[in-house]
Amino acid sequence: SLSLFEEVGMETISGMILKNTQYLIDLINNQTALELISPTGIEHLGGIVTFKVDAADNAEIHRKLMKQKVWGGIRFSPHFYTRRVKIEKGLEILNSII
Repeated sequence: SLSLFEEVGMETISGMILKNTQYLIDLINNQTALELISPTGIEHLGGIVTFKVDAADNAEIHRKLMKQKVWGGIRFSPHFYTRRVKIEKGLEILNSII
């Protein structure tokens, strides 16, 4: 993976991570059942977005997400190589569960 980082370049990777993070934040903010926990200021953005599902059994949601091969429970980590369709699919699966 280090050779991939070197090939793509750290500035490019950083920019893509921030774009994916902001995209995911925007999608979560448009979901009435989801509450964003991560800070949203540009100075606080990173590759992890934490949120919760209002009025839900989070342990049950976690179990169902794992069964669908969406790892990490209710914390998504879009990396630079994560395609937006995967981000959308993760939220689609979550919405089908809740």
